[in-house]
Formats: sequence, C-alpha cells, structure tokens
Amino acid sequence: MFNSTQGSARERLNKDQAELLRHRRALIINDSRILSQFFDGKFLTANDLTREQNYFLSRQADLGQASGGGIVHGLLVTEGATAGSIIIHPGHGITAAGELVLLDEELTINLADIASIQQLNARLGLSPLPSEPLRTRSGLFIVALRPIEFTDNPIASYPTSITGTRTVEDSDIVEAVVVTLIPYADRGGNADAGQRRAAVARELFVERGRRGVPENALPLAMIALERRFVRWIDPYLVRREAGAVHTNFFGVGQAPRALREAHLIQYQQHLRDVLEERGENARITAAEHFRALPPAGPMPIGSVNLDDFTQSYFPVEMDVQLTVVPSDELAAVIEESLALPPIDLTLGGDEHETTSVLALLPVERRDWQAIRTSLSPVVRQLRPVVPGLVAIRKPIQALQLLKPVGFIPVANPGAIVDQNWRNAFGHVVSLLDGFRTLWYVRRRNTEITSPFAGVTVIPRDDEGNERDLNDRMKDFGLQPSLTRLRSRATAEAGAGIVALLSSSKLVPSRLLLAGALEELGEEKTLDQSAVLRVANRFDHPKLGEGMRRLEEALPALKKDSPLTKRLAGIGNLPELDRLARLLPDDELRELAKQIEAAAKEKSATKLKRLLERRIGEMPS
Repeated sequence: MFNSTQGSARERLNKDQAELLRHRRALIINDSRILSQFFDGKFLTANDLTREQNYFLSRQADLGQASGGGIVHGLLVTEGATAGSIIIHPGHGITAAGELVLLDEELTINLADIASIQQLNARLGLSPLPSEPLRTRSGLFIVALRPIEFTDNPIASYPTSITGTRTVEDSDIVEAVVVTLIPYADRGGNADAGQRRAAVARELFVERGRRGVPENALPLAMIALERRFVRWIDPYLVRREAGAVHTNFFGVGQAPRALREAHLIQYQQHLRDVLEERGENARITAAEHFRALPPAGPMPIGSVNLDDFTQSYFPVEMDVQLTVVPSDELAAVIEESLALPPIDLTLGGDEHETTSVLALLPVERRDWQAIRTSLSPVVRQLRPVVPGLVAIRKPIQALQLLKPVGFIPVANPGAIVDQNWRNAFGHVVSLLDGFRTLWYVRRRNTEITSPFAGVTVIPRDDEGNERDLNDRMKDFGLQPSLTRLRSRATAEAGAGIVALLSSSKLVPSRLLLAGALEELGEEKTLDQSAVLRVANRFDHPKLGEGMRRLEEALPALKKDSPLTKRLAGIGNLPELDRLARLLPDDELRELAKQIEAAAKEKSATKLKRLLERRIGEMPS
C-alpha cells in the first residue's frame, strides 16, 4: 500500500493506487497540471508540445501569485521632456495573476499620439465604449503594463496527409508587454486635480479600494490628464512592492504592509508637491490637501507657530504633543507606528478626540543631547491654532482663557524654555528632498511600554553611595532637605535619589546639589518617574564645568549663604551652568558681579529676571 507520510517530494503512483485513492476521495487532480509523458516511439502532435508549454506557464504563474504581485525593482514613471509625455524606467514586476512583466530599456510615451493605445484598450476590454477621444479627455488614468504574446517568423508547414497542401504558419510565440492607460472612475467630480488626488488616496489607503485595476495588468502610476497634458504623476497611489502584498498582522484585519508603505511614500510625494507650491514655511492645514494621513509621516515646519506654540496642521480636537528625536532613530519610530491605522481626516470631532499624535523634531545626534538638556520637560503640548471656537471649547479651556486683572505682571518662568524650543527648531535636519520638516507618529491609546523609554538611566556606583552622600550632605548642611525628600519618596525613587545625588557631576558643587534637591522637592508625587525627570535636567556630560568657573568668580557660592539658597530655588541651574561654561572670562566676571549686586538687594524677583534674561541671550 502507498505510504503518504514517507518518500520523496513527489511520489509516483501506479494506476491501481491512484484509482484506490480517487475512490476514497483522497486524491485531488488539477486539470491544468497534466504533463505529456514522452517515450521512444511516441507520435508527437502540436497539442502535446503546447500542453507542455502551458503546464510550465501555469506553474510559473502560481509561483508568482504565491510571492504576491507588485514591482520587484525599477519601473518608475516620471515626467517626460514635454507636458504631454511620460517616461517609464526599466525594471520588472509580477501581475496579480502571477505573470512576469519585464521592461529592459527606458520607454518614452507621448500621450498626444494615443490612437494605438485607444484601439488596444478597446480590444483588451479596458476602455468603455462609447467614450470620448482620449486626446481631448481629462481625468485620472492608471499607467499599467500588460503582458501579451503574438506569433511571428512564418515558415512552411508540411502537409499532415498525402492529399494535403503545404501552408505557411508562424513558428514563434513572442512574449511582450504593452503600455495601457486605464481610466479611473474616481469620486472627485468637478474638484480640482489636487482634491481628486486626496480623495483617491483616501479611497485606496483607508477604504482599501481597488477599482479599475485588472488582475493581469501591473499598475505603475496614476496620472491626472487635462486635455492630454499631465497635471501630476503619483506612482504610489497604485504602485505596490512585490513580496509584501500578503503580509498581515496576525490576521487582525490590518492593511497589508505593501499598502501601508505605499501610503507613506505617496503622502511624502504629495506633501513635497504642496511644499514646492506653497513654500517650506507655509502654514498648511492637512485637511486642505489630504483626506487621510498615514499613521506616520512628515509635517510642514511652518504649521507650528513658534510665537505661542500652536499647531494648525491637525484637527483642533486631536491631542498633539512635541518632542525631539535623534534623526538616526526616526526610521525605527516610524516603523513601529506603521502598525496603526491611518488618520481619517473626514471623520467627526468625536473620533478625532480619541486620536493622539506625537510631533517629532529630528536633530543630529551630536546636537540632541544638548537640546534635550535645555528643554524641561522634553515633551510639550501643541495647542490648536483656533482654541477659541465656542462650539468645541471645553470648560477647562474656557477657564484657561480667563485673564486675571489687578495684578502686576511678573516674568514668565516658561519664557526661557520657550526660547530653548525655538532654538531647537533651528537644528531640524532635512529629510524630505531638501525640505526641513517635522515628523509625526500616531500614538497608541493603550500604553504598553513605559512613557520614559529612552530617558537617562541613573547610575548606581556601589553600596557605599548612600553613606558617602550622607556625609557630603552633612558637610553642606543639606541633610535635613534630603531626609524630607526620602520620607516622601517610594522605595525605587529613594534609591534613584541617592544615585542621582551621588553623581560625580553633582557631588563637587554645593549649588548643584541644592538645585537638584529643590527640583525634586517641587514634584507632587516623588516616584521613580519624577526622579527620572529631574535626572534628565542634570545629565549633560559637561555639567559642573560652568559652575566651577562661576564659583571661582563668586566664592560665596561655595558656602551655605543666602545667595546660594536663592539661586537653588530659582530652578534653572542646568541652564546657568551652561551659560557659565560658554561665557568668556571677562563676561563671566561681569555676570558674577551682576548676580552679587542683585543678591544684595534681597530681591529674589530681580535675581530671577537677571538670570532669565542672560540665559535667554545664550547662544543656541
């Protein structure tokens, strides 16, 4: 009996075994997988050899479908030398039906000379009849390659009977590809070309539509024609990379990877076209030009108003926050966000309220550490540019708009931080073909990882840290403050406080230790997250160098003096340390005199304003 669990990859059965398996309905026969069996003495006919060819063509198509249709490489469509021509670059791909499409040289298509394409589309069933002449038509079209074959090289055919006559038949079957323009029936109506482009993007990437693309044609790009002139070319509306079509997220209904990647690339190209027209610093609203956004992508740098840190790009109901990120980590952040659904801009405010976006300010890694140290906190809220709309204003926003009267205005403590954020925008790197842009990622509604991933890790040197720290704090007269903090802290936070204050950058300076204690004391809940926030403020590699220079110019800072206590309570010692590190000797001595003069007046407000002004003048 035939053993189906052992043997080679393809087992040969005899007729009896095959008949038995057929009877038991355990044998499945595919009629398209029948080969001719050759043996010596067999009379071969044209049908035998044709069936042999069809077998291998069918099997090749099945293998192509298994890997997924799409572009393998090349086949980009770009503008031609004239407004009515396009260029298709060499490359190859696989249709959804599994057919191989190959173009081995650059091809220029003149859309004005289109009669032959009209005839071919009608023959292939790709053009509705009756239709207006394509040379005068406007609309959207899919540029596609379709595999075809034709016969060639006629030779004499010998008669197959005694009474037959000789004829002439084509001896070769030539495989080729043909360029087709497939009309795309979009829903844009009379909208301009840009709005139709946005509508098609939403239909393809959000609704996952695939209207008008035959299985045996390979889409390369979508073009907008206006009386045969090309308005725009967008490859990634219909272009998909091979090998990723069937990739899904564990069958949970997420779009295939090829579709998600195409949406991101198509959006980048569309935004680049908008920025070329409007300018890099234009204040753009996403809904003006798009109906759906990918879960991650670039956003115009001009959409953030640096005067009041409002944003105009996303709907006003969305929660948008801003942070800095090293540019070499941006790809990893985007990769993670691609698993999330796209942002549908056609939804209502209730749906947008459940969407959270993180705007990323990409900077060079060499600048990132210094920029992050100057920002506190390192993540800030971007308010909508129109928070005063009464219909959508929340009670808390209404309260925030109330302005107190009858009080003398004082210096804004956030002015220094705002200026540091403005300085950070000057370090944004260009990652979109020459345009400086921010980037955004859609955030999960459910936090799976710690929100402080990637922040400073507080080092713990050895078991003697706590004992040495206590001795040092007693010498500086800071032990009572440390004891009060540890009584409020959790167990993990207490260990973090010891590790932070034992840092070699803080221990030599009484002022820096006192400043760190003050900032820890201002935290409402003293847990590990609070300690990490303060650690981020005091983690610059050169922290302490400026304070040593300032203490030499102003020896009173080395003692337990009223000046030391006032400076520690202001809360900007990391910025003061950087200022003292950057100033020349003569300017540093002048700063020390100004601090000493302000301190003699016993006015904390004057001292605070002095430092805010000098730190605000600090070079970025």
